[in-house]
Amino acid sequence: MILIADSGSTKTDWKMIDPDNGISDFCTKGLNPFYMTSPEIEEEIRLRIEGKYTSQKVKKVYFYGAGCSIEDKNLVVAKALKNIFYNAFVKIHSDIIGAARALFQDNAGLVVILGTGTNTGYYDGRKIIQSVIPLGYILGDEGSGTVLGIKLIQAYLKEELPINIRQQFYKKYKLKTEDIKDAVYSKPLPNRFLASFTPFLWEYLDEPSIYQIVYKSIDELFEKQISKFKNWRKTNIRCVGSVAYFFSSVLTQVALDRGANIDKIIRSPIDDLVQYHLK
Repeated sequence: MILIADSGSTKTDWKMIDPDNGISDFCTKGLNPFYMTSPEIEEEIRLRIEGKYTSQKVKKVYFYGAGCSIEDKNLVVAKALKNIFYNAFVKIHSDIIGAARALFQDNAGLVVILGTGTNTGYYDGRKIIQSVIPLGYILGDEGSGTVLGIKLIQAYLKEELPINIRQQFYKKYKLKTEDIKDAVYSKPLPNRFLASFTPFLWEYLDEPSIYQIVYKSIDELFEKQISKFKNWRKTNIRCVGSVAYFFSSVLTQVALDRGANIDKIIRSPIDDLVQYHLK
């Protein structure tokens, strides 16, 4: 049995490949080692697989995750996985490698992850040979769900949105200023809290003020990350992630306005990763 995982900061998609019973799937929370310890990761996985899978039968685990580009962080995830799947070979990869394999398989191109966070890299068909440090949502992550949430909250609290949009926001979330500040500055995982507002942006995307928030944020992604790659306007650009998927019309428009071309956008890499490993 082979287990494949694609983990972002919000959720993790899992696929179990069983030669006898086919392919099955399940989900857990995002398992980012920058925000979680090995015991916390182990507990979350055990809660989801208890009674469903026989861990000793799993022979290989391929984990692709946000926060897994640094060896000591990879060890945090590996320890949790090896405690559960003790008979398995465990390999940890960064989320950008997972995205690249899903989007390009063995071909070359520019990879963009656009979900709760962002990540970009040039893939030569085997490995990432150039990347731009995303720096996280405080210092970077341009275009991400978290940064979109920040920009929406800023516009809402500073009364920069039309009154009808502000009213709809409050009606939907019932959040006062102190509630928002408490969630951002005092509670754990503020990035997930901030990214949770992206559905509101998508719902009101036809409103010019909302469209501009999304457009400018994605344009910053091109300015701060994508444009740093050599010959980026002549390179195949492919994107993966919930923000890329739901805001694909804005993403492709920004690319067009900047003289670039995006030829593929997918919501999740997990199915294509299964095909990669089966091949």
